[in-house]
Amino acid sequence: DQQSSIQETLADLIAEHQQLKIHASQELENRITEVKDAIADLKSAMNARALRSKNTETVDLREISDRLGLLAMDVKSTALENRVLTSLTFDQIQYRQEAVAVAHQKTFDWALDPWSPTKLESWLRTGSGIYWIKGKAGSGKSTLMKYLATHPHTMSALQSFFFWNAGAELQKSQEGLFRSLLYEILRQSPELIRPTCGYKMRRFRPFRHSIILWTLPELRHAIGLLKEQTGHKTRFCFFIDGLDEYNGDPDQIIDALQSLRGWPDIKICVSSRPWNEFQDAFGQPSDPQLSLEDLTRNDINNFVRSSLEENMRFRALSARDSRSHDLVQETVEKAQSVFLWVVLVVKSLLTGLRNADRVSDLQRRLREFPATLEEYFHHMLASIDPFYRKQTAQAFKVALGADKPLYLLTYSFLDEEDIDSILEAPANQLNMESILIRQDDMRRRLNGRCKGLLEVIEVPWRDNPSLYANKNINLRVDFLHRTARDFLLTKDMQKMLADNLDADFNVYLVVCKAFFAQLKTLDYPNNSDRFHIAVELFDDIILYSRLIESEVVQKNLLDAIGRFVLTRAAYFGLRQGSDIGFVEYLVKTGSDHYSYIAKVLFEKPHLAQSHGSALLVAAIPHHGTYTRMRNEDVKEIKLILDSGASPNEDYGESTIWGSFLEIPFSTDETKGESLRLVIEALLSHGANPKQYLKRLGKPADEILLEHFGEIRAQEMLSKARSPA
Repeated sequence: DQQSSIQETLADLIAEHQQLKIHASQELENRITEVKDAIADLKSAMNARALRSKNTETVDLREISDRLGLLAMDVKSTALENRVLTSLTFDQIQYRQEAVAVAHQKTFDWALDPWSPTKLESWLRTGSGIYWIKGKAGSGKSTLMKYLATHPHTMSALQSFFFWNAGAELQKSQEGLFRSLLYEILRQSPELIRPTCGYKMRRFRPFRHSIILWTLPELRHAIGLLKEQTGHKTRFCFFIDGLDEYNGDPDQIIDALQSLRGWPDIKICVSSRPWNEFQDAFGQPSDPQLSLEDLTRNDINNFVRSSLEENMRFRALSARDSRSHDLVQETVEKAQSVFLWVVLVVKSLLTGLRNADRVSDLQRRLREFPATLEEYFHHMLASIDPFYRKQTAQAFKVALGADKPLYLLTYSFLDEEDIDSILEAPANQLNMESILIRQDDMRRRLNGRCKGLLEVIEVPWRDNPSLYANKNINLRVDFLHRTARDFLLTKDMQKMLADNLDADFNVYLVVCKAFFAQLKTLDYPNNSDRFHIAVELFDDIILYSRLIESEVVQKNLLDAIGRFVLTRAAYFGLRQGSDIGFVEYLVKTGSDHYSYIAKVLFEKPHLAQSHGSALLVAAIPHHGTYTRMRNEDVKEIKLILDSGASPNEDYGESTIWGSFLEIPFSTDETKGESLRLVIEALLSHGANPKQYLKRLGKPADEILLEHFGEIRAQEMLSKARSPA
């Protein structure tokens, strides 16, 4: 019945709001109360039926029905808004914020001092535009940014702020920046979704979780519309760390940020190394800015002093030998404002104290410690036992090749002597005790083989931290610091890694095998946390497997994975009871596996014959599930049509062809090549140009005429296959 359906849907929307962190959950709670009241009124009216006239009863029921109808419209509207937010967010959107170290006690206190010459506190309170924090590698920029973004003073100076950081591949792009900005603003102010994303919302269906991507022009357009909105009360401060980490031309990301300058409701604090591009854009004399290495001498002094003085052995040593006090000053002088170097030196000194070093020993430790981070990285690599060089090189290549930190448990499978035997064996679930043993062993191996350049970190899951109530579930492996990664990417280090690996080593293949081995150890029915990991591992396999060079090796691996996930189709959102489920998933997700899909359809022609329409629906954009088309998508659509799929098969209230034409294509899309090629392919495979489209109220050929103009439309229609 209508009222219970609305009530259930509202409950789902509230859960979704909480997951997306939308600041409107109370409104939905109020809606549920309204539904309950309406249901109570309906029951009262029906119970009083015998006491009322038929006309009065009809009026009462009609009023209640109208109330429920209006509520249903509100629910649909809210669901559409949630689809927009879901399409903007992405995994690891705040990963780096969680991974950055918390500032040491009493460091960076100067940053929010109203009397500080940096004037940062004043800018946060009343300033506008862009504030630039510049500093050399390892100087503590990310730690300062996290300190600022999470400090109570910042929250009191601003009504609202959000932290955005460059980490995974999507984050290090202009697209990722715009998606993050829009997501954070719109989830805080959902009343702005329709004014800024109304055009995009026309392509969504409220209760269908479909893959819908944004183009860069669409994102820019939405940002432009957002700047035109006035009257909302929320102010935003974005902390954008690591501008120098973006992929591509720095000028592009600078232009993106400059486009937001001057918007009264948004201010942006950015950090980067002092590259010329950023100096020109944000470092003019009148621009608000600070140079970190000019301000952290006291912080470094406090860090070194407090770290050592907290050590019982150092305190005892200081009482006996006054030279220990000079150790702090000498460390500060040698640091050259590089906080990371200081952290590493202090760690070495504390190790010496644990070994009962004398002051003279500690001084020698300090003086013999590599003078720069690069020298330190060289020193640590040289200290690795030659026996482990192959395993060390593999761990580094995997960490460099991954687009995010991988699970510690994944590294344990990478380290298997015969991983192929695990892949061929039946699934064997690991209990928590076995997981902890594996992780402890792997942590020790990484410590011995990588000497701290890779470290184990805990990263809470952004959407639902309760999924990982046991913190051991989400342990991951990441570089000590971005500078360590940069060091290993140098030409000399890449050669060193290659020299210690087999000639046929393929990082993507070994990673996929490790993902698959881990996937087979999860206890699917009983552990929601590990199930969430299973979905992530499956998606990662699809992502990395497209980079395996050998098509034969790739096909064998994907065949095995396909057989496995089809036995658990419901868990992975695949079609159940059909061999087509895995291929359909690859097509639907735009996974760039054309060669594999082509081989499967060639070897198993019955799949296309029996399920051609399902594959075509998965491949072709249609109303409500639109995703921009690429050349790879066009190839897959042609492949499926050539395999026997018909565009005239029923789909919803229309046909596959008709639903495709109901998409509200933009001008940019109608000018593009991909859309034309898809339409011509559909027409040449029997799509009916005269089909009447009820939603649009006109036949297909008139729709083409409106979208493309007479000349281009006639060219496409000339490809139509003559009726048999």
